[in-house]
Parts: sequence; C-alpha cells; structure tokens
Amino acid sequence: MSQMDVQKQLRILVAEDDAVTRFIVQRMIGFLGHEALVATNGEEALDEISVMHPDMIVLDINMPGRNGYEVADIIYNEHRQRGETCPRFILTSAMPMPEYTTPDPEWVAKGLFYFIQKPFTVEKLRYIFEQ
Repeated sequence: MSQMDVQKQLRILVAEDDAVTRFIVQRMIGFLGHEALVATNGEEALDEISVMHPDMIVLDINMPGRNGYEVADIIYNEHRQRGETCPRFILTSAMPMPEYTTPDPEWVAKGLFYFIQKPFTVEKLRYIFEQ
C-alpha cells in the first residue's frame, strides 16, 4: 500500500482568477485523490472559507482585488485569533516570488506556507500535500 493510499483525502480550496489555470490545478488535485474546491478571486475565497473548511488553500498571488498574500494574511490572523488550526497555504505566481510576498517566519516555521512558481507539475503538488 502506497503513502497516498493511507493519506487522508484533503479538502483544497483553489483561488485562481485564470479559468484555464484554475481548471488545470483542480484536475491535478483530483488526480492526486483530493477534493478540489474553487474560488475565482480573493474575495470569493474569503467568503467560502468558513463554509468549505479546507485543509489547504492554493492562492494565486496576482489576483485582482485582494491578492493571494492579503487573503492568506486575513485567513491566518482570523484562525489565530479564534485559536483554530489554520489551513496550510500554497502561494502561486508565474513570476519568481516578489519581495512583498515574503511570508511571516512564524508561518514558515509552522509549515503553513509554500510558494510554487507556475507552471508547476503534479509531482510538485504531491510533494507538498505529503508534507
């Protein structure tokens, strides 16, 4: 039995404004045996988080309106204030990670933050999901 067979199915919220990228990431997540939920922008992700209760959130950094980093910051702070376990974040961008999105070291130490540059592979997602 492989590690994927014994690993629990994750609920993963994908917040991505580009429909093609959103579809591809959703398919990758499904291929890996996890449940993909979608939001088309940062505001929608914030609205859906309390209903969806995801284990992990994939956020595009460069969404219009609230960017992925702002959304992650709001979600992280709300969970911390309520004393709840925060979902892990994967921030994505077609560009190398810009300075303004440098995560709080506390996030990194707790394993709450990952950054992957687009395009990324299903193997990269598998690696992060298995952490």
